[in-house]
Amino acid sequence: AVGALHLLVRNARDRAELVGARHATFVGQSVLGPLFADANLRRPVTGAEYRTAAAAVRTQVLSDGLAVRVKVWRPDGTIVFSDEPKLVGKRFPDEASELAEVAEGHLEMGVSDLHDEENEFERSLGDKLFYTYLPLRTRPGGPVVAVAEIYQDYSFIQGDIDAVVRRVAVIVVGGLAVLYALLLPIALRASRDLRQRNEQLAGLLQREQQTVAELRDLARKKDDFV
Repeated sequence: AVGALHLLVRNARDRAELVGARHATFVGQSVLGPLFADANLRRPVTGAEYRTAAAAVRTQVLSDGLAVRVKVWRPDGTIVFSDEPKLVGKRFPDEASELAEVAEGHLEMGVSDLHDEENEFERSLGDKLFYTYLPLRTRPGGPVVAVAEIYQDYSFIQGDIDAVVRRVAVIVVGGLAVLYALLLPIALRASRDLRQRNEQLAGLLQREQQTVAELRDLARKKDDFV
């Protein structure tokens, strides 16, 4: 039962995280791609261009409370855009290998380690954050121009996990109740039959003991007679 419950929770978590990654992919394709269509992402986005992009991200991406941070990376580990202006232009070389894989068309997702240096400004956004790295294209099927990273509040994903577990738990408990109702009469009948059988065996044992006692008494009388 414990193993089945663990598997249920793991499957629910994987499913909820996949939904979160799909949401991030949608944001990247429908908002960030068109937003940076005319931008030169080989360098940090600054000035009026930055203010316009940041305002669009706040209203179109961060307003639902699910996504809490957006970063756009060069594959070498340089952040060229973020809704947190202090991050723009910062470089984190340790991220380069993972970013290079994403730039080749891969999707990366997981729970953020908020102790990492690059997550300094995300520690205040939630106790647990879910990140998705995705290749950023300014048009469908076009070349990858950068890597987008979208952070989501994990409490939304946890809510989906809990909802799935609750639904399945109701089904399991209901199934067990039906099974119990079906098995109860059988168990009661078996218990009654077993009790009757024990009573019969007890009667037979008592008669056997009485017979043995009678035989012993008869043998003793025979010895006295001789």
